[in-house]
Amino acid sequence: MRKPRIQFREPSASAIEDAWQRRATANAIVEARKIVGGVIPPATPIGRLSDQEWGYFAAAIIFGWIATRAEQASTEGIEAERTIRNTDITPDPWDGGAIIAILPELAEVCSEIDWSVPLNAWPKATITKFLLEAIKLIEPAMRARDLSGRGVTREATQAGRPDSVLTGDVIDQDIIMGKHENGYGRIERDYYPTPAWVIEALTEHIDIKGLHILEPACGDGRMAEALKGAGAEVYATDIEDRGYEHLDGLVDFTRSAQLEFQLDARFNGAAEDFDAVVTNPPLGHRGRLGVSFIEIGLVHINSGFMAMLLPADFDSAKTRRGLFGRCSKFAGKIILPSRIKWFDMPGKNKSPKENSAWFLWGKVPWRTSSKSTIRYAPKSQ
Repeated sequence: MRKPRIQFREPSASAIEDAWQRRATANAIVEARKIVGGVIPPATPIGRLSDQEWGYFAAAIIFGWIATRAEQASTEGIEAERTIRNTDITPDPWDGGAIIAILPELAEVCSEIDWSVPLNAWPKATITKFLLEAIKLIEPAMRARDLSGRGVTREATQAGRPDSVLTGDVIDQDIIMGKHENGYGRIERDYYPTPAWVIEALTEHIDIKGLHILEPACGDGRMAEALKGAGAEVYATDIEDRGYEHLDGLVDFTRSAQLEFQLDARFNGAAEDFDAVVTNPPLGHRGRLGVSFIEIGLVHINSGFMAMLLPADFDSAKTRRGLFGRCSKFAGKIILPSRIKWFDMPGKNKSPKENSAWFLWGKVPWRTSSKSTIRYAPKSQ
């Protein structure tokens, strides 16, 4: 009796992917098990593990899983970022992360909703408004996640972006529009060096001679040097080294819980020890990073003052009223009559379109008293 012929078919793409997912998971388990008997005694009850020990497990699992996915990328000749992002988990954590990022702003734009009411009791109009507002925020968040040119791996980042971007030049405007106006690309990390005349416009109205000033986004040091020229002692920090020879340290100003520790460890001074915080902060997506700079600065200025260079209409957003008109520390703004030219575009001879202003909080050392005032209206909105 003839044996039936067995036909071997090429496995489907989904079957291959499933196999790689299983291998990645199995390798993650193997790496996690190496922790037991290594840095963690084998008989340790799981409920007694410290945060640090849980961290060992998490790092081992992530390492094992990514290592196998990187092996898949090399074996099959596909993009490493694509394989790493494909977790086969529902809901997709990449989508979840983008949604979590917009939740604070979603809560602000839907502040009139009574969150104590169960969802199934919401009126149709309320559900409609909530979903429409959510969609408006989620879609750009997803685009920023997928099209920003910043991969989760260094290779993906470098492969997906032109050399000019990696050296801090202008990013393609089709990917994400610029901080300052439409028609120009956005510079990585919102790196816009401040011309010296902008600081002169500030010191025309306030006296900083002899003050100890923290410049937490110093970049290449142009503002720090201009402040020194006006008689201030300046401590210059940034989140990365832009080549400023007098950089005092790398400090992430937005990490409020770590700020005092970082400053004290690097040059024996907490943020409260400075007379002022003066900077041109990065704005970030929808101005959120700029808001973070203001919020952190307000926590630390105490008896001093803070000056932030921002778009002149930065105080007009409804969600920022607590930083300006409703903030007891807000002291005023200095409008710049000339517009700042942030960078030169080859072949383009256009004038800048955005107005800027210095915004000030705290006990500002004004050179002269002024009768000028700012009022925000209406209060009911």
